[in-house]
Order: sequence, then C-alpha cells, then structure tokens
Amino acid sequence: MTSKSALLVIDIQHDFLPGGSLAVNDGNKIIPGVLDLINTDKYNWDAVVFSQDWHPKDHISFASNHENIKPFEEIEFTSTKDSSIKLKQTVWPNHCIQHCHGANFPDELTTAYRNIHSPKTIIQKGTLHDRDYYSAFNDVWDDDQTGLSDFLKENKITDIYLVGLAYDYCVKFSAESSAKLGFNTTVIKSLSKPIHSDKINETDKFYKQNNVEIIDENDDKLKALLK
Repeated sequence: MTSKSALLVIDIQHDFLPGGSLAVNDGNKIIPGVLDLINTDKYNWDAVVFSQDWHPKDHISFASNHENIKPFEEIEFTSTKDSSIKLKQTVWPNHCIQHCHGANFPDELTTAYRNIHSPKTIIQKGTLHDRDYYSAFNDVWDDDQTGLSDFLKENKITDIYLVGLAYDYCVKFSAESSAKLGFNTTVIKSLSKPIHSDKINETDKFYKQNNVEIIDENDDKLKALLK
C-alpha cells in the first residue's frame, strides 16, 4: 500500500496566542515554522487539515457557565454516552467563541490555507455545548465525531503529522485518536507548545505509550516529504 501523508494544524487561533484569553506561552513562535511546513509547493502533503475550536457561549467547559467555579478548577462531568460514568475535567476561561475574533486564525495562516493546493479542510470542534473536545477527531466521550476521520480516509491517508497548540492537550489527544484509528502518527514537537512546560516529560511518555512518534522539524522524515 502506498503511503499518503497529511498535516494536521491544531488550534492555532487568537485565543491560544499571546494576548488571547487562554494563551499558550510562546505559542506564536511556532507560526513561522508552521507556515513553511504547510507550503504545498515545498512539501508533498496529500492533505492538510486545520482544526478550530468553535464553542457556543454556553459551552460546558467555560467556568463562567458554572456557579462559584473559577477557571482552571476541576469539576465532575457526566458522560453523554453513559450517565453512570463520571470524569473530573478542567474548566477554562471563555475562549474561541463562535464568530468572535478569538476563534479566528491569524491572517498569515488564513492566507497560507488559501494557497494550499492539496485536498484541505477546516474541522471545527467543541460545537456542542454539553461536552468538551480536545481531540480533533471526537469529543472526550468518543460520542460525537467531527468528520476528520472520514476526510482522511476519503483521501486514503496513511500517515499523519501534527503541529499546533497545545502540545499537552489538543495536539496530544488528537494524536492519541489518530493512532487508535490506525494512522501512522507523528507529532512535530518543535512546532507545538505546551500549557504545562514543567510536565513535558509526562506528555512525551504519553505519546510513546500511545504509539505516537515525536520528531522535530529537521527530522529526516520531513525531509523525505520535500518535493
């Protein structure tokens, strides 16, 4: 079977960048490298995907929608699949609200997306108010599917490379989903930034335990994708 590679650009949106409501430290510093990587005149991507957090104002993950709860606290959520299943999850400042500036991509990424010649799509996640999404493939209960898997399979993708924000949340769980679905999955660590940089070793261990390879942007695997 011939290998076909896709690049997943995870959640590089204003609210996750410096000045945003849920900014990832130094998140903007990955943008030049990502812009270089999504250039399909330079790299032979068979598909490119941007994921976009896209929350309604009443989203369950916003601390503001829970009485007497502050951002970054943990509260118990109930599974949308099985009401007997409970899980403690972090709640966040309001972020990436639909049709608001914070949910948009930086202009340079929007322009670069328009110039992609390979099959491409923007996958919006977090659109249902009653559940959280970290993976670009599905919600935390694996109950709602975003359509990303179908897009990749339609384009006969075998290998997935991920970059973006944050290395220890949405990149991590998107990579986990990707590997579980049978894609050969690689995270480009140097083009991703974590929220909790002090726990980076734990995050790296999670990737390895879930059959996700970690490389940097100078790795030979990426050089092999150059045209």
